[in-house]
Amino acid sequence: MKRYQTPPRIDIGGFGGMSPRNKMVKLLEIAVLAPSTHNTQPWRFKFGEDCIEVYLDNSRQLPAADFKKRDMYISLGALLKNLETAAEALGVLGGLTISNQKTEHAATIHLKNLEKPFKLSGKGQKTVDNIASRSNYRGPFGPLTISKSTLDIIRKKDTCQTVLITDKEKIEELARLTAEGLRLAYRNPAFRKEIASWIKPNSSRQKKGIPGYSLRMPLLTSHIIPKMMRVKDIGEKLAGLNYRSFITANSVAVITAAKEDPRTWIEVGRRAQDIFLAVNRDGGSTSIYVAAIETPGLDKQLHKALALSPGQKPQFLFCIGKPLLPKVYSPRESVRRKLY
Repeated sequence: MKRYQTPPRIDIGGFGGMSPRNKMVKLLEIAVLAPSTHNTQPWRFKFGEDCIEVYLDNSRQLPAADFKKRDMYISLGALLKNLETAAEALGVLGGLTISNQKTEHAATIHLKNLEKPFKLSGKGQKTVDNIASRSNYRGPFGPLTISKSTLDIIRKKDTCQTVLITDKEKIEELARLTAEGLRLAYRNPAFRKEIASWIKPNSSRQKKGIPGYSLRMPLLTSHIIPKMMRVKDIGEKLAGLNYRSFITANSVAVITAAKEDPRTWIEVGRRAQDIFLAVNRDGGSTSIYVAAIETPGLDKQLHKALALSPGQKPQFLFCIGKPLLPKVYSPRESVRRKLY
């Protein structure tokens, strides 16, 4: 297990002297460390002369778990935030254009100064290290002091806004709704089969999907559980495990928005990743829980529990706290395999 507890090391020391193409590859190596639903990594890329075009990879959709593609687009948004953050830290960000989402083309990152050699500050490496050390945490939390700068990011309002819950009774209510969402989801054989196909044994060399160690499974269990899930409803067990972790959270953040469309979900993903990186700088971790949002009926109960205005809809939910167990890191596919 210990070899999975070391974050990926991305050295940017030679970035200033690289060729423009190699600079774009390096930026994407940082960007793909973003979280994605079940580590499906639903993105593809194309290089322009001074830009990177980002595309949705529809072959990575999870029809049973994410039939609206909400989580796919949120994943793209998280990747875009990583790409923006890294490009800005390395002095090459020119801007971001988000497309109309009528095709698989999702957005374009515009770059500048790619031809110029330059020296990087230590701050740039710290920014990259922060991106690399973030991971989706699974396990119990301890208390965490959230910094003012992180609270400022959380409280920001634009296309989306974030509700921060710190009341323990309210957190327990959200934990109950999340647990019920998992129970309902796992009653569906198609959902179980789909999820099982994306859980990989610890010994697997595949670079996509959820390795068993990310779920804190020992080697043997990581081989058995996916097979068991296909034929047996283990929703009750998983609901209990997730409930017990959820209620230890320092706080719960729910990102809301008025619209439910791909462009909005990309903005939700950008906001979520911005918060993830800020919490990571504070020494905390985040755990993503979307079962209550994705389950018809429970989303309305979640809306009521959060006392949202009629115009705001829950889009994404995650817990925040101090990790009590070592963080673990899932693999990523090679950037060069993701290029058109």
